[in-house]
Amino acid sequence: MSLKHIFVIGLYVVVFVLAIIPTSLNSSISFIPFQDKVIHLMTFFLLSVATLYAFKITQFFYVFIYIVCFGIGIEIVQYFISYRSSEILDIFADIIGALIGFKVLKKI
Repeated sequence: MSLKHIFVIGLYVVVFVLAIIPTSLNSSISFIPFQDKVIHLMTFFLLSVATLYAFKITQFFYVFIYIVCFGIGIEIVQYFISYRSSEILDIFADIIGALIGFKVLKKI
């Protein structure tokens, strides 16, 4: 396993941990509209690009399914945590972020 693989796996762990720890951000304070959704989109963009780059995967569909399942899994876990919230729109933002990441890599 290369350093790139370890980095990407660590990235998934960091995203999961950040998704389940209590947040100190006040949800009423937002500097940009739909700030939470933008963060989801950017995170899953990064996950898709990093995964495809590190693992040299050319079958985008399987990585897409994995990343979507990861996002859905996070939302399911958050549903059962009293100090976090679970939203279907977060999953859509995750999907859009992953799709943009795939499109960017296909162009390169």
